[in-house]
Amino acid sequence: MPYITASICGLPSPHLPILLDVALSAEALPEVAAVVTTLIANTDKVNPSPM
Repeated sequence: MPYITASICGLPSPHLPILLDVALSAEALPEVAAVVTTLIANTDKVNPSPM
């Protein structure tokens, strides 16, 4: 899971509180990685690109 650090750095700031909550309650890193993947998939919904 070396990609997780770069992925976290690329998240928009509105996602960070969600990630913090998960990181504090997760029992293992794969749980955090799964949430990071979901947040990345939803990035366009939080920070839509102008057309």
